Amino acid sequence: MLRELLRIKAIATFMMAVLALSMVGLSYNAFAYHGQEVLLALDSAQFIPRLNTTEGSQVKVLVNYTVNDPSIVNQTINAVMNVYTLNGTLVKTSSFPAGFTATNFGTQQLATTIRGNTIQNITAVTTITNAAKLIPLSNSSTVKLNLGQILQ
Repeated sequence: MLRELLRIKAIATFMMAVLALSMVGLSYNAFAYHGQEVLLALDSAQFIPRLNTTEGSQVKVLVNYTVNDPSIVNQTINAVMNVYTLNGTLVKTSSFPAGFTATNFGTQQLATTIRGNTIQNITAVTTITNAAKLIPLSNSSTVKLNLGQILQ
């Protein structure tokens, strides 16, 4: 049952992506090698208790990107960070509300607050996507963090 639901979700996501691309005037073939248009690498990450409050912790990830497909430069793209617990439960998603304009290379910061004080370990997965956040344009950057950990 779960596999069937995941398959249906994947098909629905694909159909929404095709529709989104057609709505912005791009043909689906504009990006022939999905997930490779942008190269993504972790710059730094942290999972620390929030200052000035006793409620929650902050996850912050900085990623460096390099555009491999010149047609993406000066286009609006997005970055999405999914935060998971150790058992794989998605607890938070963070992205840019309106995306950002791609340059040949750059650094983007994603941050979110996890409410409560029970989560001690997380995995943050960051991906560059199209503006609608439907199609991955990069590899994923994955980092595992313990509460209080800062990676430079």
